[in-house]
Amino acid sequence: MIKKCFLLPLIILFSASLFAQNLKGFRLTAQAGYAVPFGDYAQAASQGEYLNRDADQGFDFNLSGEIFITERLGFIVRLGYALHEVDEEQVKNFIQNPDAANFDFTSSPFQHLYASGGLGLKLIKISDKVDLQPYALVGLNIMRTATKDYSYFDDVGSPIERFRSEASVTPGILVIPGVNLNMRFTNFLEFRLFAEVFGSDHQAESVLNYYDGTLSVPTTQEDVEVDYQVRTLNAGAALSFRF
Repeated sequence: MIKKCFLLPLIILFSASLFAQNLKGFRLTAQAGYAVPFGDYAQAASQGEYLNRDADQGFDFNLSGEIFITERLGFIVRLGYALHEVDEEQVKNFIQNPDAANFDFTSSPFQHLYASGGLGLKLIKISDKVDLQPYALVGLNIMRTATKDYSYFDDVGSPIERFRSEASVTPGILVIPGVNLNMRFTNFLEFRLFAEVFGSDHQAESVLNYYDGTLSVPTTQEDVEVDYQVRTLNAGAALSFRF
């Protein structure tokens, strides 16, 4: 199912490109941006919500192709990857153990692999070489959550307790509204500034494993179903090639 979701936009784009001579052109874009999480995705975790929060600022990279249906309207297909580290300072401020003299925290990042398609409209022509293009994309976001490992030690370095959180996450429907400022250098090359909102909703089953002292086998295991609401504000730049 996931493979089909990623292959379908490519098939549509390839098929459309075969008929590009009957349309108004084609644009290929490589884009990179800074991604700032907000809402629940960025807030400090609470009991039973260790996994879907504490995201720090990250980056988004993507490739897109656009077939111009008319002079102003284009069909867009995008494949992208986004990464957010865990905000470790926020985690350390939240997780406290009065019996522990020292605290150690390690984690893996939140990762997103996504495919989307939609429409872009050249809404405002600022000059012959500059235009403003709002767009809206809908697709599928495959998310890998952060794994978090918390360890507490006494004043001589002996472990008191440790717990580890991880989860399996379902793919989520992705919606991306945004706007491009396209600046044409030549008939072939364009530079772009963009801003957009990246949002997807997921279901996850988290596992919280508790370890007491030096034990390597968890003494308690908690399974918790949580909702993921991923929300980020992305902004950056891109290079486009027109055909």
